[in-house]
Amino acid sequence: MPYLRSLGYSENEMRFENPITAQAGSRKVTLFSDIEILVDDRPEVIIDAKKPSHTLNDTDVLQVTSYAKLVDTQPGFNL
Repeated sequence: MPYLRSLGYSENEMRFENPITAQAGSRKVTLFSDIEILVDDRPEVIIDAKKPSHTLNDTDVLQVTSYAKLVDTQPGFNL
């Protein structure tokens, strides 16, 4: 959070663990974005947080990109 604040974002512009529902055929799946930064009450940045010990991989990139597509915003970021 301190890093996001240093970029000028306040906590009232953020949403945490927001549910995102995806439809896969007849099956509904609920995913949770770690952090969404809102602009005009719409998510503009999706952040998928990982443990510092975690090495990012292609699956992580696909995960956050999928979140961004589901909420119709720019590609997300892995931290």
